[in-house]
Amino acid sequence: MVNPVDALVRVSAGPLRAVEEIRRMRGGCQSHLMRCSDGCYYVVKFPNNPQGKRVLANELLCTALAELLSLPVAHGAVVIVSEDLVHLTTDLCIQQGYGRTPCGHGRCFGSQFVTDPRGKAILDLLPGNILTQVPNLRDFCGILVFDIWASNADDRQAVFVPDKSNTYHAVMIDHGSCFDGQDWRFTDAPRRSLYLDKRVYEQVEGIGAFDPWLNVLARIGRDTLSEAASKIPPDWFGGDRASLDLLLDQLYERKAQVREKLQFFGSAFPAIFPNWTGRACYAGSAV
Repeated sequence: MVNPVDALVRVSAGPLRAVEEIRRMRGGCQSHLMRCSDGCYYVVKFPNNPQGKRVLANELLCTALAELLSLPVAHGAVVIVSEDLVHLTTDLCIQQGYGRTPCGHGRCFGSQFVTDPRGKAILDLLPGNILTQVPNLRDFCGILVFDIWASNADDRQAVFVPDKSNTYHAVMIDHGSCFDGQDWRFTDAPRRSLYLDKRVYEQVEGIGAFDPWLNVLARIGRDTLSEAASKIPPDWFGGDRASLDLLLDQLYERKAQVREKLQFFGSAFPAIFPNWTGRACYAGSAV
């Protein structure tokens, strides 16, 4: 049996095209689940979503960077949605107050739906006795490394995908609020990006729990960041290359700060990390 997480590295050849709308998804971006030309399903976010075009750029860039850290994230892709498909599909619309406007066509962001939607359901939350048995629970440490690095301004989102034996594996989704969303800035408030159920952090006994991802992060070069960003359609950031380059420069500089931020975070907040050993005393909080 293939672990559902292993399927996330599948990359489609050539551009993807949306061929069928399946259903509207929850969330502020008002995304839709769509079947695409590779036969897979994607959660598609549109350029006229309420959270701004840059959210699409954030999603594509952050998915690529999280994959560099070997984190279990849903694969991201550019999905072409035709004007005809939008016109012929009544549900493809953005709700704005009391009105509706058609979803934007053209280049959209697609996050691969990690299982066949006609099969077993994926879950947003798991009961505690099942959550603690998730085989890749430690990946919540890895995604915290990523979220502090990328300044995720929203709760960490994850889904749990069952295999044939009903063992659930965590998959990290929704990175649009990294870089503080549309604003493209870095703030230091990692408590905002924690996963809702703090039991995922009970296994952490110190900074060593984060070393597998911190070590990889340290080896990521500025050219690697540029390569990841080169796949972003320019219209998703208004063609403002200077702002994108500044974002990448700041992201590169932040690499060296993540270990210290984590060390402080773990030591200063026993309610989140109850088993962290060797705590230091801090006069104030920067997180």
